[in-house]
Amino acid sequence: MTCEICGRATGEDENLCVYHSQALKELRRRFEDWQKAMHIDWSAYLGALIDLEETGSKVKEVIEHLRSQDDCEAAQ
Repeated sequence: MTCEICGRATGEDENLCVYHSQALKELRRRFEDWQKAMHIDWSAYLGALIDLEETGSKVKEVIEHLRSQDDCEAAQ
């Protein structure tokens, strides 16, 4: 299969390549810390990260992909 974002061969996540799969794992892993510190939901978290200059390109691509899906909350 190929990555839904970039078309590379998929890694352990059958819908994403190894790079985008890792970026999604990191997004999920760090969400709890952000949620506790800022009292924000998943959608606000993604919005905050995409606006940060420090956010890497793969993470931004994953965020854009999640936002393009019908139910962004389900990807959490």
